[in-house]
Amino acid sequence: MRPACEALLQKRKACFLALAETIGLDPAGKWAATPEATQQLAAFRQMVIPQAKNSNGMAFFATPANATWADIRIKFIDGETVSVKVGDVTARLPCSEMGMVVGRTRRPNKQWELLRSFAKGYGVMTWESPDADPRNQKRREYLARDLKAFFRIDGEPIVLTDDKKGWRTVLSIESDG
Repeated sequence: MRPACEALLQKRKACFLALAETIGLDPAGKWAATPEATQQLAAFRQMVIPQAKNSNGMAFFATPANATWADIRIKFIDGETVSVKVGDVTARLPCSEMGMVVGRTRRPNKQWELLRSFAKGYGVMTWESPDADPRNQKRREYLARDLKAFFRIDGEPIVLTDDKKGWRTVLSIESDG
């Protein structure tokens, strides 16, 4: 393989396995992956499906490749469950699977409550919003961190409004009522 091809594969987080070097006969005479192929595939999976450091029960969403924050649709079903759609991938998720619970009680945490407040405000929160609070600045930072970890998308999911007097979600979010 040429260096340019290797660089392209690495840039796209791809893996190249030559068929002649990765498939062989096992002791029973059946086709099987070679130990080298198994090792390379394990390293590839580790690279493209990172493990959470401290997941707090969080499971990663199966976010399609090249998805952006604008592709995400979240709709609250009830106080502790949402329906999420990103491209063709949909899921019904409780706050616990999104890692947004208080550890000892397993009840929704402040980030979940803030996400719900954004939903009630159609993705916008200003000082006129019913749930406006000076503590929301830090909560918004934690919520953004949790959303980035869950969806594994770069960039900011929550940005300043055009007048810089509030925040708006880049993703689409809808309340349950």
